[in-house]
Formats: sequence, C-alpha cells, structure tokens
Amino acid sequence: MSARQTIQEIIDLDERIAQLRDRFEQFQSEEQEAVLIEAYQKMHDALGENDVLPFGMVRITEMLINYHNPPVAKLLGAGLGHANPDVRLLSGDALLHLAENGLAAILPAVEDVLAAG
Repeated sequence: MSARQTIQEIIDLDERIAQLRDRFEQFQSEEQEAVLIEAYQKMHDALGENDVLPFGMVRITEMLINYHNPPVAKLLGAGLGHANPDVRLLSGDALLHLAENGLAAILPAVEDVLAAG
C-alpha cells in the first residue's frame, strides 16, 4: 500500500468515525452515558500497571467529558489512583477538561479523594 493510499484510508476511517459518533448521539443521553461508563470501567479494571493504554480507552474518555455529572467525575477521579501512569494522566487530563466550566463539575471526585484519605 502506498503513502497516498494509506492517507486516503485514514481520511475514510475518520469520516466513518464521525458518522458513527453522529449515530451514537441519536441514542438517549442516559443510555450513551451508561454504555461509556461501563466500557471505561471494564478497560480500567483490566489494565495492568505496565500495560499499554488502549486507544479505545482514550476515545471513551474523550466522549465521557461531554457528561458533566457526578458519576463521570467520580469515575475519572478513580482513575487518578490507578497503578498505570497512563491511566492517571488520561484521567487527570479529563478532569481538567470537566473543570473548564468550574470546579463544581469535579467536586464529587475531589470529595471521594478526601474521604479516602
């Protein structure tokens, strides 16, 4: 496969991803959130300290930051305590994005950390 063909395939895949995201957004917000939380939690739990961060976890986290609510903040906050440094970095970055509109969005995660000591 040539470089030209490869870049065209990347472009085609990006367009397909955009179509799939549009389709996903047609589902009820609660269903979207539940599916994303479940997928994130499954990957979070399966990932070991030295494992390579799966791109799917990055994509799911990117989608999760659209939900500014306590369950998402708590989920991402739990990622800060993961043994894998890449999960901690990803979770911290996501929490920063949530906090862009004010710290109230991440307060549930902060409360969990304080309660845990």
